[in-house]
Amino acid sequence: RGTEYVDWWPTETMSAAEVYMATQRRADVVVAHDAPWGTPYLAELYDQDVPPGARHRQPWPVDALHESDNHQRSLRYICDAVGATRVLHGHHHVRYDDLIVRDSQPSLHVTGLGMNGDGEDLWVIVDAAGRVLDPGTA
Repeated sequence: RGTEYVDWWPTETMSAAEVYMATQRRADVVVAHDAPWGTPYLAELYDQDVPPGARHRQPWPVDALHESDNHQRSLRYICDAVGATRVLHGHHHVRYDDLIVRDSQPSLHVTGLGMNGDGEDLWVIVDAAGRVLDPGTA
């Protein structure tokens, strides 16, 4: 699992009370540390279509994979509950844009941000509805 406060932080995982509190209001945009469950890019990257114990390409302990999956599921629950249409996050340190198609709600746009030194991959400008704006028009 690594060293606490070096490789991981205890506050990276939301408590049940925090999940509940986060679902009490509507939000178009969610800014979070991690991505919601079901993000196609991450599902492929991390073999999320198979149980954690069978993810042979992943270097993390099985209990850490379970915890990560559950945390992403909690974030997905929040996004669905508040009606969000966009999520911005940085946990995976890779810039990408993806789309989670939902049956009963508009699709959820997921933007992963890069890490230190990645220039424009570190930021994005969105309006209150979650639409990405060109920096020249913002």
